[in-house]
Amino acid sequence: MSLSKDTVSKLKNFATINPNIVYGGSGKLKTISEAKNILAETEVEDITSEFSVYDLNELISTLSLIEDGDVQFGNGQLTVTNGKGYNLKYVYADPNILTKPTKDIQMPEADVEFVLTSDELNDIRKASSTLGHNTLQFTSDGSGVMEVKVTDGTGSSKNSFWFKKQITNTTSFNFDFLINNLKVVSDEYNVSLSSKLISKWEGSDITYYIALEKTSNYGS
Repeated sequence: MSLSKDTVSKLKNFATINPNIVYGGSGKLKTISEAKNILAETEVEDITSEFSVYDLNELISTLSLIEDGDVQFGNGQLTVTNGKGYNLKYVYADPNILTKPTKDIQMPEADVEFVLTSDELNDIRKASSTLGHNTLQFTSDGSGVMEVKVTDGTGSSKNSFWFKKQITNTTSFNFDFLINNLKVVSDEYNVSLSSKLISKWEGSDITYYIALEKTSNYGS
């Protein structure tokens, strides 16, 4: 079989979170960052066997060595062949030494929920890159309007970028993220924020759980 572009794209995204990957063959692919502050999960249909890889980027690059290859996930290794007679073997890593999710996250009840469009997400990233800031703030004074702001996170008067969104919540809050932790693909997301310092970003195909910074507060 050949891996679909969709699966390869998911693997590339997961590699930005953690180069380690352990797949149990269940159809659900998961990864977690070394710091345990980002977890992502998705469904894959074209990988049905278990595998474990120490360097996911290396695997992706290795697979590109053989065009139109037939990929077989075997016991302890995967192999790739094609009609030209090319052959490739990639040996799995010991899953016991890799960083991997050990349990599902039980998302607490959300305190704030909203939709973030792909255009808004891309503009946040563009502003972060242009201004050199790494903090994303979601703030509200309880008026039903939320400010989405890219800032340096110090509360200074330095340059910043922001826009406003209507929300149903009428409690004041300030939720802080490190933009470096937003390892999400470009998509529209149903975002849930919890005062337990965890967030859920549910896209069309991948769901992410991302930790909030300790500077966040709700109702104070």
